[in-house]
Amino acid sequence: MSEETVGTLEEEALKRKERLAALKKKKESSEQNQTQQCANLP
Repeated sequence: MSEETVGTLEEEALKRKERLAALKKKKESSEQNQTQQCANLP
């Protein structure tokens, strides 16, 4: 592979990793909200 291809692949991997981290964070906060809503029920 050429260095240019490797650089592009590294960039794509980094973006994918960041997106995955953001999704995990969003999912965790969503789960916490659901737990809090259930706890608030009478």
